[in-house]
Amino acid sequence: MKTKRENCKQFDEVCRASKKKEVPSEKYSIISCSRYSPEASLLKLIICHNYFIEQIRSNIGNRKELTYERVTDFFDRNQKIMEEINLLNADMGQILGHKYSPPRGYQNPHITQKCNSVNNEINNE
Repeated sequence: MKTKRENCKQFDEVCRASKKKEVPSEKYSIISCSRYSPEASLLKLIICHNYFIEQIRSNIGNRKELTYERVTDFFDRNQKIMEEINLLNADMGQILGHKYSPPRGYQNPHITQKCNSVNNEINNE
């Protein structure tokens, strides 16, 4: 009976062999099969980030390392990253022709820009 490691190794070899058949020329590198996709890595980062944010919120005032300046810096950086992800999602959705509905508390920046330009035209008339 094969171990889990041997099964994974065999799976990777089969996957690489099938990719070699699909590669049209030697100019292209072979895409290796991985058990962890970039999406899984992103989800793990977000889950870890969410855990740390919750820990900071629950430990404010209980730990001397969590000074007001450090906590506000973390929250400001968190907000900037969230806004950047929101903008990135809106841009990708627009390019792909998909409707982007941001989560509660955020707005689709492209729709906001359209509304602002329409309001400016109305005000200028």
